[in-house]
Amino acid sequence: MNKIHKQKTVSLFNTEFLRLIAFVCTSAVLIYLFVNMSFASELEINDVYFDNGTVDLNVDIKNAVLPSVLTVSLGVCEDPTYEENITYFETFPVEKNGTVLITLQTSADSDITPLLLRLRLKNSTRTVSVILYDECYYLLGDIDESGSITKKDIAYMLKYIDKYSQFNYIKLLKADYNNDGIIDLKDILGFSKWILG
Repeated sequence: MNKIHKQKTVSLFNTEFLRLIAFVCTSAVLIYLFVNMSFASELEINDVYFDNGTVDLNVDIKNAVLPSVLTVSLGVCEDPTYEENITYFETFPVEKNGTVLITLQTSADSDITPLLLRLRLKNSTRTVSVILYDECYYLLGDIDESGSITKKDIAYMLKYIDKYSQFNYIKLLKADYNNDGIIDLKDILGFSKWILG
């Protein structure tokens, strides 16, 4: 008498298999974040002053590899042609103590038109963007105003896209990663890449 062996078929959509893949992917992302964020240079904007078209910034850079320079550009928010219409572009040397003092002139009035200021350290993969509007400044992507861009901010943006929450004008500006005037999945992807470095 021959024994009949039943073969088990393994589905790629088996729940345990999917959990394992999710665990491995999450672990890899967390390790990547830990390694890269521990040694990455961090830009911290301490003070921003506005006065008759003059903007003064005081930026501290932690873990900067010296000598280095900080590239600064300024343009108008909600302008998809930002890169072609930059009103100001300059590089500033980073001091030995990691500070950069920036003074820039603009003909645009940040009381009326929100301006987008982008800061990028030489050899860095990240650009820190700040919105200058109505004599205040806001970190692009920082929806919950914690002082940094985190997964909570992305969760808020997803809720907005899914129409579960409303944003005021400032939050709309802060959620617009690609500066096209529309909050969509492209912005979520941009901020996600920024968090991952």
